[in-house]
Amino acid sequence: MIVPTPGLRGDAALAALGTAQGRLHFAHADLSASSVFEEAYTRGTLAGQAVAQALGGTETSRRPT
Repeated sequence: MIVPTPGLRGDAALAALGTAQGRLHFAHADLSASSVFEEAYTRGTLAGQAVAQALGGTETSRRPT
C-alpha cells in the first residue's frame, strides 16, 4: 500500500505511470496516491474507457444519467 508523502500526488513519475504505455493501460489505486476502494474503482473505469476508445468503441458508463 502506498504511503502518501508531501508532493507525491504531483510527482511526474507517478503521473507517467497513469498514462497508457502502448497497448498497456494501468488501473492501480496507488496511481492516485491513495489506496482506497473508490480510487481503485475510478482507475479501473478510466482504464476500461481508454481501452474501449483505443479499440474504436465508444465510451460508456454504467451509471444512470
